Amino acid sequence: MDGDKIWVFRSSTERDAEAVSKIYDFAREDFRKSGIPQWLDGSPNKDTFLDDVKNGSSYVIECDGEIAATAKFILYEPVYDDIFDGEWKSNGYIAVHRVAVAEKYRRMGLAGKMLGEAERYAHSLGREAVRIDTHEKNVKMRSMLEKNGFLRRGTVYIADGSPRVAYEKLL
Repeated sequence: MDGDKIWVFRSSTERDAEAVSKIYDFAREDFRKSGIPQWLDGSPNKDTFLDDVKNGSSYVIECDGEIAATAKFILYEPVYDDIFDGEWKSNGYIAVHRVAVAEKYRRMGLAGKMLGEAERYAHSLGREAVRIDTHEKNVKMRSMLEKNGFLRRGTVYIADGSPRVAYEKLL
């Protein structure tokens, strides 16, 4: 990341809704162009973001006052109760969802920085691990996860029945 810029990690607020919606829209279009059938149903969107803000689970990274990345951290993910073709190695965890980076800030390590913040948050709560899942075809995300020490643990199925590659990093 550029050392001359001021980077801030913080909880999201309703004021961030437009900027985060644009980040989601960019990611969705990137997925569509890349043939990744993820987020193409229109979610996440401004409404899901505002729900996340209300629940206190949404976070952003700002660069000089501009929203550069976003993610959702939650303390429990029901779809992680059942894992196939593998197993989790921890009991206590936080789950990370909706990691997305603004087009202008791609390839600056912000997704990895967001995961680092998730690790700090999990550690502060006494959790043993961070878990995340993504689509099999989302090679960029899978590569970034592995580069940041996440290990593939198996397959989980999201609410619509679609499989996702499940990753975990022990702290």
